[in-house]
Amino acid sequence: MDLVKQAQASHTLLILVFHGVGGGHAINVSLPAHRQLLRYLKAHEKDIWVAPMVEVAEKIRAEQGHGAAKQ
Repeated sequence: MDLVKQAQASHTLLILVFHGVGGGHAINVSLPAHRQLLRYLKAHEKDIWVAPMVEVAEKIRAEQGHGAAKQ
């Protein structure tokens, strides 16, 4: 959750990738922590854009193209 709040404060892109949720292995995130994150994102959905990486890349590409057209 701290990473999300830091990204919000600095207006930066944050990419979260989960290998496993509640699976009990070394690179796992606990189910309660995952639920807490999802609840936070839902509570702040007007302020935090959650999207698939492909959609984020398309948005960046469109913004870059728009900026180049202005020059």
